[in-house]
Amino acid sequence: MGMTMTQKILAAHAGLPEVKAGQLIRAKLDMVLGNDITSPVAIREFDKEGFTGVFDKSKISMVMDHFTPNKDIKAAEQCLQCRTFAHRFDIDNFYDVGQMGVEHALLPEKGLVAAGEGAHVEAGIEVLALAGDDALPDHFFVFHDQDPHHSASLLLTGSLAVIQAPVPSVRLSRRRPKRSP
Repeated sequence: MGMTMTQKILAAHAGLPEVKAGQLIRAKLDMVLGNDITSPVAIREFDKEGFTGVFDKSKISMVMDHFTPNKDIKAAEQCLQCRTFAHRFDIDNFYDVGQMGVEHALLPEKGLVAAGEGAHVEAGIEVLALAGDDALPDHFFVFHDQDPHHSASLLLTGSLAVIQAPVPSVRLSRRRPKRSP
């Protein structure tokens, strides 16, 4: 049986002829996405590990869309941590008050992901999000890192990530089950 579309995308980014369900691969990243909830966790781990640079300031997007405007001191501190990090590394795609929107819609609106040529990430190419709650419209393929702590900080420093190819959990069949009399 041939590969699924997801497997084809992962194989292309891993430089492999094929990828099988459940296989661990090292895939090249086109974009890393974080927000004001997930980025502070990654930044704390990034600093704790002593990293001194990001892999590509144009391939990191940070969107302040959960706690902005700030609801309390803790929310303000998290946003400040993101602003400081973005300033320290001159992150190209940092969206704050007055520039941001819902992260899942903002990246396509800004042309960072699109269904055609000329965008930073085209449809069918991966965006790795810093937490497992992120999703973009159906025609964009998004892969998540399920451990937003240590591994998320590594995403900021390297252009490769270890990803497990999805394992199907539902199988559809054209055969109808036999009905009992």
